[in-house]
Amino acid sequence: MNKRKIVFFLILTQLACIIFSQNQVDEKIKIVYKGRKIEFQDSNTGEIKRIFDIEENNPFRNEPFQMNKNGQSYDMTGVTLADFLPNISQYDKNIIARLNRSINYASISGTPYRKANNYVSITYDFVVWNNNDSSVFTKSKIVILNNKGEIIHTIDPNYSVARQAITDDGKFLCVAYTNTDRALTEEKGFGVKIYSLINNTICCDKWIDRSIVGIFVKYDMCLIESDKSDKINGKSTNYLIFNSIDKLLYSKTFKWETRCKLREITSEGFVFNDRIEYFESDFNLEKLK
Repeated sequence: MNKRKIVFFLILTQLACIIFSQNQVDEKIKIVYKGRKIEFQDSNTGEIKRIFDIEENNPFRNEPFQMNKNGQSYDMTGVTLADFLPNISQYDKNIIARLNRSINYASISGTPYRKANNYVSITYDFVVWNNNDSSVFTKSKIVILNNKGEIIHTIDPNYSVARQAITDDGKFLCVAYTNTDRALTEEKGFGVKIYSLINNTICCDKWIDRSIVGIFVKYDMCLIESDKSDKINGKSTNYLIFNSIDKLLYSKTFKWETRCKLREITSEGFVFNDRIEYFESDFNLEKLK
């Protein structure tokens, strides 16, 4: 191959690399929230590729009740808890009678949560309220979108979602939940479920006798924070940390005085004012399936 051909070949190679690089940049999507709508924009040009309307796509819009004029709630006149709870006979009859007399309306709402750049997870809630604006019954659905604004997963659990977060790679969904009949049983605490979105299985389900504080994703981990206070031990904070790469679950409880000294959470552990607590050596460890 002579020099002219070599130069021509190198030029073509460089052009191909530039074109490929530009195409890669064009594929990057910026996810923007605007009111009750989510815009999926070309991060290079700002062009809107797709709009997802949170309200119009609410899966609870087809419930068998009369929709109020606001389009965001149902009239619950004449409705009883037997319409939601199939095993109504297992509950206290006096509580059922009292709640049935005060059922007023049911709200439907969608709350988006986004951590990963390429995924959006939305919690939709169907909440039945009484005349005192206290919830009587709650059920939820979770809808997950990719960066094209397409629905790729719909989770229809028999519980009420308190908090949820999707990992950056879109492979796992961490959910803090309460039971739908919480208002009747006055149940305390919350559950934690970790869904593998790869094979649609649940790799963790734990009930925690605490109050949920928050759930968020950092690095390749999902962190669930919960508090508890009693007269003997005082206030404490518990952490569940799900390592999505190795499918490990770390856990540890800290007294409130120690929790207040937490400066930073790294990929290796918790950094306090005077020391570091490492996930691998200082936390309880559980290998998930």
